[in-house]
Amino acid sequence: MLLVPLVGDRKTSSILVLFSCFLLLWSVPSIVFASSDNWVEVTTFTGSGGVHSTSRFAVDYVDWRIRWEVNPGNDSERGTSFNAYIYPTYGGPQIEEMHHTIGTEKITGIKNIYNHRGIFYIVVVTTNIADVKLIIEQNIESIPEFPSWTILPFLVVATLVGVTVRNRIGNKGLE
Repeated sequence: MLLVPLVGDRKTSSILVLFSCFLLLWSVPSIVFASSDNWVEVTTFTGSGGVHSTSRFAVDYVDWRIRWEVNPGNDSERGTSFNAYIYPTYGGPQIEEMHHTIGTEKITGIKNIYNHRGIFYIVVVTTNIADVKLIIEQNIESIPEFPSWTILPFLVVATLVGVTVRNRIGNKGLE
């Protein structure tokens, strides 16, 4: 077993493995997945074809998304496209972009954005588009500091280090 050389004896290793399994099973129900209840609308933008820039919007959580709906124009001979570029308002580089070539049917989609929060705006560039709708939503269950699942590995490592140090100090005292 991999833990035996680190810990010292089999009884302690068995207890440590059982305790780790208990912690793992205990932490699984507390993991929050991105259900529809966790997504809250920040703002909505609508527009027609051409080049447009949205007004600024603030995202307070690290996980957010853009839901979009595009209706193509009536000119079937022209190419139809929808492009969106997401920028922070402080003048930094673009953080995401979306490119789609569209046929003659209405299309929808979702673009998920991770590990970015702040104030943003979107530049929308379309060709032969009747109308565009962008809905910005954020996951209110996302934690900006660190993911909640990282607590379990920290507890396991701290337990391993504590047991190893205790056993080494105890073994030196008997010699």
